[in-house]
Amino acid sequence: MAGFRSLPVFRPGLVGVHTRGADAVRLSGALAGVPDAYPAAVALGDPSIPARRARALRILEGLPARQRERILAAYERTGQRA
Repeated sequence: MAGFRSLPVFRPGLVGVHTRGADAVRLSGALAGVPDAYPAAVALGDPSIPARRARALRILEGLPARQRERILAAYERTGQRA
């Protein structure tokens, strides 16, 4: 499973604004299961602002490995339902 940096929301040069926003919503849903990730969900509130995306990424990458894995697994599951 790839890390957070590979997600479309954190790769703004490769996706459009609508794709980035949809991906931020998808990631926010995955963050709901990890209370320590709440600050990252708040930072993703406006994914069009580079500083907020960078803050969210720093928070997510600073989480313990088990929590990162849990978030990424939930993110992948939401993509399979779409």
